[in-house]
Amino acid sequence: MNSSIKVTLWAFIALGFSVINAYAAMDPKDKFLQALEGIEQITYSLPIKAKAQISELEEDYIILSQPSALVVRYYLAKATVYGLLEEYDRSLEAAQLGLKRTEHTNVETLTLKLREIQALRHQKVDVLPKLDALLIEAGNDHNAQIESEVLLAKSLYYQEQGEFKKSYAAIMTSIDTAKSIDNKELMERISHGLGQILVQLQDFDRSQLLLENSYSYFKQRKMSYSQLVSLLDISKLQESRNQITAAIETYKTALKLAQILGDGRHRFRINIELARLYRDTNNRDQMRFFLKKAEELQYRESQPGYLATFQLLQTQDLLEQKRYGEVIEFVEPLIAHIQQRSNLLIQQIELLKVAAQAYAGQNNYKQAYETYDFYHLRSLTLRNVEQIENLQRQQMLFDLERLQYENQDLNWNNVLQKLEIENHQKTFHLLGEIVFFLALALIGLLVIFIWANRSRIKMGMLAKTDTLTGLYNRRYMEERFAKHQSKSYQNSSEALIKLAQRILMWQQTWFKGQSSPKKNAEPFDSAQLDEQIQHNEDAKPISLILTDIDYFKVINDTYGHAFGDQVLVEIAAIFKSSVRSSDVVARYGGEEFLILLPDTDLSVASEIAETLRRKIEDHDFVTESRESVSVTSSFGVLTATNTDLDLQALCEEVDQLLYAAKASGRNCLKTRWLTY
Repeated sequence: MNSSIKVTLWAFIALGFSVINAYAAMDPKDKFLQALEGIEQITYSLPIKAKAQISELEEDYIILSQPSALVVRYYLAKATVYGLLEEYDRSLEAAQLGLKRTEHTNVETLTLKLREIQALRHQKVDVLPKLDALLIEAGNDHNAQIESEVLLAKSLYYQEQGEFKKSYAAIMTSIDTAKSIDNKELMERISHGLGQILVQLQDFDRSQLLLENSYSYFKQRKMSYSQLVSLLDISKLQESRNQITAAIETYKTALKLAQILGDGRHRFRINIELARLYRDTNNRDQMRFFLKKAEELQYRESQPGYLATFQLLQTQDLLEQKRYGEVIEFVEPLIAHIQQRSNLLIQQIELLKVAAQAYAGQNNYKQAYETYDFYHLRSLTLRNVEQIENLQRQQMLFDLERLQYENQDLNWNNVLQKLEIENHQKTFHLLGEIVFFLALALIGLLVIFIWANRSRIKMGMLAKTDTLTGLYNRRYMEERFAKHQSKSYQNSSEALIKLAQRILMWQQTWFKGQSSPKKNAEPFDSAQLDEQIQHNEDAKPISLILTDIDYFKVINDTYGHAFGDQVLVEIAAIFKSSVRSSDVVARYGGEEFLILLPDTDLSVASEIAETLRRKIEDHDFVTESRESVSVTSSFGVLTATNTDLDLQALCEEVDQLLYAAKASGRNCLKTRWLTY
């Protein structure tokens, strides 16, 4: 080594030591400020490196002794870096800590509020009211840069909600606002966002121009991270235009840049996209190569969409190799989770199809059918939604182009306000429609309730009545008799209580009369007591009339069953028109009818039975051929006062009377007062 090289080497070493000593001798405030400025300079170009430098600052603990203004700037840089890296929880925490240290409203305060809102947006919080409030606050502070940033965030919010027309209007308003300030970087970020929206709206020509211009700007300024994001959007655009080869090359360029940046998360995503594209082009070797690379980086990813794509590619590859057991082992734990969710990604739905094919490969056709049926249902629903959304986006693009053509000097802020007012009006009308349909639903429920109640009553009547004659049936007669018996028991009990009270009163009066005789004392009358007891025992008789049509089998055999049914119906009509409202008439079986007459003694019951017998005898029964047929009936009439008897026992007694009437030549009645 010659002397000149040695001198140069020692000079560099000396310079290095002097720099280290100078940095060590620096005031902690100056050290912190220098480090913070370095972080701010590389936030959008090298956010991963900025994150590492933030960690170093926190390890040195010098942040605790810094002035509030510097601490606020530090938290703002931290919130921005973590937001770019999609670590939204840490971004939100940093923004909120920074806001606690702010003393008055300034640029940092407004930007911290924006970072807080951006982090909350990714936690599925409705941030639109917060964005509107911040936009007003920035306007009052005359801060056009913050206004433009808020409008850009508002555009992203509307884009996520699928409201592309308002998203477009918001980002155009952001551009109009940004034009009033000299901030080329902000303009390019907004233009990049506009390019993303136009890709969604399928305006590929304009989106390509915007995205390529943004990429060129970021590349020229060496903003590597923004450059990487632009490349990914260009790749998606190329894929949308079916430029698959170009998309693959762009993804590979992005992959190299992600490797330089040390961005494992984006490397995972790019490897997934490359594996997917190579699979679509039937290049299995390249697909497996990039899938293997992705497998090594999957721990870096947290977004469900990319993880689901990775899982789908893995299982599809296993399925093609006929490794059905491995597919099922991999997919089964996921299926239970998928079936419980209402909102599914297309990749998760496709996993169900892979599982169904694997079950079929193992000859488990029942499980294959059930899984595929669920897949088909969810897939059909999702694809219908996608088709509707695509049509809506094309209509939105047409509307926006027409709007620009008709308004050369368009004020996009007014357009945005108009669209938002229309949205509020739609919301109001929607609420009105909801109230209207709820009212209709309530009316419908009321109608259904009334119908169901009527049906219930009708079904109840059908269960209690005979379908041919419309009279009550045996079941209802038994229920009605049981109610009558219960009421009789109650009346008997009340009568016995009154009788006991009367006896007690007589006893008291008699004893008092013995001790101090009174002229007007009522004497104890045993005859009257016997009469009361007898009256109680004989009260409330019940009568049964059992009738049977004479020679009904002969009528059926001679004139046919249709005429036999006609005879039954006409006799039923005679009974219904002849008995009292308190009486119960039932078809008891075949050609037999039973009439329950509550509180009716034997003489009245006999008169009613005789009336019915004569009406049947005198009635003109006519066949379809206009032939007159004479029909008669035999009757058994039974009256009882013993409430301990059940209907079956009474029916057996009255049936004997009916049998006696038939034995006596028919068309007559036999009566009996049943006493025990």
